[in-house]
Amino acid sequence: TYNFAYAPYHDQTKWLCNNFLTTGAVSNYALYNYSTYNTGTNNQMSGNNFVSTGGGTGYLVYTYSAYLTNHNYNNYFTNATYAIYYTYEDRLIFDQNRISNVLSTPTYGMYNYYVNRARFTRNNFAFKNGVSAYGFYINGCNISQPTGAMMLYANNMISIGGTSSFSYGIYSTGNDQIDFRSNNMLISNPTTTAYATYWVNSSYSPYNNSFVGNSIVCNAGAKGPYNYSTYTVACNYNNYYVTGSVFGNFNGTDYSSFSAYKTAAISNGREGNSINVDPGYTSTTDLHVSNTAL
Repeated sequence: TYNFAYAPYHDQTKWLCNNFLTTGAVSNYALYNYSTYNTGTNNQMSGNNFVSTGGGTGYLVYTYSAYLTNHNYNNYFTNATYAIYYTYEDRLIFDQNRISNVLSTPTYGMYNYYVNRARFTRNNFAFKNGVSAYGFYINGCNISQPTGAMMLYANNMISIGGTSSFSYGIYSTGNDQIDFRSNNMLISNPTTTAYATYWVNSSYSPYNNSFVGNSIVCNAGAKGPYNYSTYTVACNYNNYYVTGSVFGNFNGTDYSSFSAYKTAAISNGREGNSINVDPGYTSTTDLHVSNTAL
């Protein structure tokens, strides 16, 4: 069911200041954008409000738009299993949007599959009602692109609370040439399967990803990074503040403290300048920092 718009094969289209509503059924879409094989550019989505009133299943925005440049600014998305699902996008810009979920079902704030050379910047994700959540779920992105054609995730805020079975601020599998820079995360989840960042195996290489200048806070039992040395090239200048009994995992081994994690990471050429301070976030959803050490 396409509750508002089904938009195949279009170019230079704008969705501005609309209200999109879906009932949340598993096959429902508030906006379904399908433009594969169209070489046009410059579709824009700005100032829209996307809401699901159902049980949290379905999609608010689903796009299958290879070779398009879509510009998405200042939209608000709330209450769906997939707030945003982008697949086969190229040179996408997703900037200054808000995504939230107060439902009890597992949710993906942003699901990216085979997206290339995109920019995701200055977005705010907030999940608070005990939901199992992924902030960014990134799978098979930016593969086989020209050297230096980086994909950027920068200056985003991701807050996941509750007591759900798992939570991941950033979940990355099988990606290449992705730059995660200056993102702030707060994971307030007591489970042992809650991580701020999670890098997992895939068949792709050489994994030229970077994770630099990010700030992470994990409360209760949540862990900071889950990191294998082969999956990131640059991992440095980050701030980790974890209050649980397990700080994080490096190369398959859990470490109980920042110093132990950093020692293991440094031996693999990672995290040499990373620090461990409370960033002093403004609130649980406004993750601007106040600590002058940052």
